[in-house]
Amino acid sequence: MQGDVYGQPLYLATAGGRDLLLVATEEDLVYALDTRSGAVVWRRSLGSPAPLSRLHCGIAPLGVTGTPVIDAATRTLYLDAVVTPDGISRRHLIFALSVDDGTVRRGGRWTWRPWCRPGACASIPRCRTSAGGSC
Repeated sequence: MQGDVYGQPLYLATAGGRDLLLVATEEDLVYALDTRSGAVVWRRSLGSPAPLSRLHCGIAPLGVTGTPVIDAATRTLYLDAVVTPDGISRRHLIFALSVDDGTVRRGGRWTWRPWCRPGACASIPRCRTSAGGSC
């Protein structure tokens, strides 16, 4: 895996399929690992993380810091990532990914402007966030 991991990796048991460990890194990469073999099942890049030169805090690069959340009913992983789409500006994006293959769900990317990094909680169909974190 590429990048530091600050959020809790998440375990997802599947009926009749392979169990997964879902891990998000500060490089804005999300991995699904097979819990038996450790093999990468899928890998998704969410964009370019914010470099230290664009930050006022010490985590560098700054990508996915918080713990994602799984909605088991829809098999969706929700997480917040800091991205730098143009190499200069930084944006917080909330992503919704399929736990089965890592694809971004239709309509599964939202921009928001927090004062602090969020922690996400599953309250579907509403997405609620709470402030707290490193920057």
